[in-house]
Amino acid sequence: MTISGVIYDYQVSPLHGEIVITIPAPTWVRKLGIGLMVAGLASILMLIYPIVSAEINFRLSNLFTKTSAAEITNTPVDDEKEFARNMAQQWNITNTAFYIYIPKINAKAPIIRDVNASVPATYQEALKMGVAQAAGSSVPDSDGGTYLFAHSASAPWDIAHYNAVFYALNSINVDDHDIVYVFYQDKLYKYQIMEKHIVESKDTSWLTQASLGAKRLLLQTCWPPGTSWKNLILVAYPIAS
Repeated sequence: MTISGVIYDYQVSPLHGEIVITIPAPTWVRKLGIGLMVAGLASILMLIYPIVSAEINFRLSNLFTKTSAAEITNTPVDDEKEFARNMAQQWNITNTAFYIYIPKINAKAPIIRDVNASVPATYQEALKMGVAQAAGSSVPDSDGGTYLFAHSASAPWDIAHYNAVFYALNSINVDDHDIVYVFYQDKLYKYQIMEKHIVESKDTSWLTQASLGAKRLLLQTCWPPGTSWKNLILVAYPIAS
């Protein structure tokens, strides 16, 4: 540790002098400083790791996936449940009771049914296990919209604690008409993404009206990822397998 100062002799101008005083810092002070730096760096890495990991996973899945899931499922099968089991096996999915798969972003997760979207304690627990289906919305074999939501995370440090399966939804371009698959009661439902909307976080109209109208799939997450500023909603419509 170095302390420096300048002493001026105002009585005998322009004579002046400078004195430098050096005091060695104790070893424990140096170690403490290094420790604090390491701890700070580690904290930063812990905060950004889930975000970086999700982004890398998305990029790699697009780089190395040569055959689209949409092409894989074009083989007709008489037994719908057998068809669903075969596809689940090919995609390494073990849950065909209620499950979502989005090939474009390599997103796979079980769907937790009838989750109250207005009670944070309830949906936060559900999001630790998978994607939540909003209570009151429809299911794939019924008319109306199946409303699925998963926070990309309200803050970066929450991504590791709450399911971030929808983190890369913002990367989807509706012009590509990407495919979404939903397993429900051991059957496979196929949807095509056709709409993309960014709405205010307090806008609940998409949720409250989800059960009305034609069959469709609504996917909601936070926008931008890692914030709670607005919501991103993708709308997909059923197509024949």
